Amino acid sequence: MKERNFKLTQTIYDVVKLMDDKAAGKFIKSVCDYAFHGEIYDGNDITLKSNFMLVKRIIDGQMMDRAYGKLGAQKSKELRQKRQAVEAMQKAVIGSSIVSGIGKIMTNLEKKDEKKA
Repeated sequence: MKERNFKLTQTIYDVVKLMDDKAAGKFIKSVCDYAFHGEIYDGNDITLKSNFMLVKRIIDGQMMDRAYGKLGAQKSKELRQKRQAVEAMQKAVIGSSIVSGIGKIMTNLEKKDEKKA
């Protein structure tokens, strides 16, 4: 199972730095609960709740960026596979054309040799 994560940005650090240790602990726990389990802070502390809502937007943005990145990577992969398939087909067609052309040349040379003989 792939481990989930989120970025702890300078903004989040600045918010935590202004809190006392007890409030910072509750805040970090609430942020982690949201990031990993989707649980929204429902405590009574207005300061923690308002800071949580700001950080929630940051985490939501990170999740959207990750989702869009996966979509973009998938589209790039599909385009790359299509391009490789077209290139392989072109090589096959060119290769068969060359072989066909060589066959025709050889046949013509054989006919010329027969005429000379």
